[in-house]
Amino acid sequence: MTITVHLHTILQRKSPAGLVSRLELELPLRPEGGELVASGAKQVDTVGDLVDLLEIRLAPDDLLLAVNGMTAAPEQVLHDGDVVHLIPALAGGGQAVFSGTD
Repeated sequence: MTITVHLHTILQRKSPAGLVSRLELELPLRPEGGELVASGAKQVDTVGDLVDLLEIRLAPDDLLLAVNGMTAAPEQVLHDGDVVHLIPALAGGGQAVFSGTD
């Protein structure tokens, strides 16, 4: 199963050629009740499994998951050809707090 993964902002991977923001992953397949095709390979069935495979260590509330242009839950099952976007939450734009004195 081939999945395209887009890594946004801080999730991009460093490589000798520069930052990598797009991955084409060939995930191991397991026939119903069968053995993994690649011995020792981690089975990836859901978006959450993919996040684990990529070793992304953000809290679930700090990561927006999208599959084929639609918001997704970690439990969403992946299918061949899916395009996944992993987008970390952005901070900033907070309101300034004043003490009331100048």
